[in-house]
Amino acid sequence: MGKSKQQAPSKPIMTSPKINKLETEEHVADALAAYVADLSAKSIANHGSFSVVLSGGSLIDTMRYL
Repeated sequence: MGKSKQQAPSKPIMTSPKINKLETEEHVADALAAYVADLSAKSIANHGSFSVVLSGGSLIDTMRYL
């Protein structure tokens, strides 16, 4: 039998980052909450679950708006 060639894994398509400049910590928290809510809804719809890991520090305080 002949050897079959294995395809290299496809590379993810890279897009330019979206940068938002927000004025206050509350604005950051609101934007972050909306972003996490959107990602969680998409993940649950596609995979049936959603998980998130937080590094701690001031990020935990910012996430209090969720």
